Amino acid sequence: MRAEHVEDECFAAEVTEILLAIGHGETIDNAEAIGFMLRGFFEGLRRHIAFEREHVLPMIGIVD
Repeated sequence: MRAEHVEDECFAAEVTEILLAIGHGETIDNAEAIGFMLRGFFEGLRRHIAFEREHVLPMIGIVD
């Protein structure tokens, strides 16, 4: 699980770098690659949220 979080942090850093570059007006060489990167990022985020809802929230007394 820890290795998965480290991998996700690295992925988030890459997404942040790309989005900041776009925000500063840099051109996009491969929009399809950025779209793929964003889909991968949000897939991981959804996985973490699902895990927390299923395992963490019940442990602290919060049930959806």
